[in-house]
Amino acid sequence: PAVPSELTSFRYTFPNESWDVVVEGDRAFIVDYFMGIIITDISDISELEVVGYHQTAPFFVGLEVTNDRAYTLGQEYFGYAVLDISDPTDPRFLGKSHVDGSLRFPRGIVARDHLGYIANRGLLIGDLQDPEAPELISQLAVPGITRAVRVHGDYAYLTSDHSGFHVIDISDMASPTLAGVVEMPGSSYGLALKGDHAFLANSEFGLKVIDISDPTGPTLVASLQTPDNAYDVRISGDLAYLADGMSGLHVVDISDPEAPTIVGSLDLGGFINSVAVKGDFAFVTDEDFGVRKIDISDPTAPVLVASYDTPGEPTDVATFGDYVIVNDAFSIIVLR
Repeated sequence: PAVPSELTSFRYTFPNESWDVVVEGDRAFIVDYFMGIIITDISDISELEVVGYHQTAPFFVGLEVTNDRAYTLGQEYFGYAVLDISDPTDPRFLGKSHVDGSLRFPRGIVARDHLGYIANRGLLIGDLQDPEAPELISQLAVPGITRAVRVHGDYAYLTSDHSGFHVIDISDMASPTLAGVVEMPGSSYGLALKGDHAFLANSEFGLKVIDISDPTGPTLVASLQTPDNAYDVRISGDLAYLADGMSGLHVVDISDPEAPTIVGSLDLGGFINSVAVKGDFAFVTDEDFGVRKIDISDPTAPVLVASYDTPGEPTDVATFGDYVIVNDAFSIIVLR
């Protein structure tokens, strides 16, 4: 006991986030945060083997609302689900489909008409007209773990952990090609576009601004260090709204994209991981306190005006008419 040593190790899946284990006879039962229950044969300690598993409900992490549909991504091997929200008071589940490969903390789904653009080991383009039977159009791999995706015109813009920012030419959707890259450290969970610039919420490195006027030669033109971890960004006019983890919400003046400046902040006492903006209000998800509604009519002095404590851990938020749609860990919630 004074000198413990490792006999063997076993990676049963990616990303392997086991929280507990119980051993009975020749079986080890592992509770995994992403996958559910993994059953492992340990009769031969040098040759561990998965003999069964039970997948529990996914942790929803990405949300896109377009027309009368809401699309959400689930972690690991869940894929995506589609809801009809034409009547927000009575949302209807239309179906789900598996995404090729595993997902971990992506926000990357964009829907345009019946086409879906998903950040998953690169860019995946599919026809989602039938939610339960999507047709894969194409897939382009990029290094790292992809997080966020935005689409404008003939280009898709993609972020990837510790790999950076990628511009993908989708003028021929059946054969997308990589047009340009900006390498950078960190994880960019949030991405927004305005004119000739892309704005990245770049985790511990704050807000990054990239000139995309030439898609084949994107250039980093500005960096704004924030107090905590930048998780999401939305733009309204000349202002960017930045969800910055434990430091709350920051309002950033981007009238000069190459010199962004924080003009207002609100410390909410929790952990802010996403933001949506509509009119004079910003809606943020707070891992500790649910959904918060913030008056931004004076951007220099944002004010908390309402909160709704969701039962789970909210991860993303979008607006739809007079409603707010929220990913809340294992469920989707509609708030008026």
